[in-house]
Amino acid sequence: MCTSIAVVDKFLFIRNK
Repeated sequence: MCTSIAVVDKFLFIRNK
């Protein structure tokens, strides 16, 4: 679960930029 959250968080962060 921790890994899944990290991947989603990174993806959203990059997309947000």
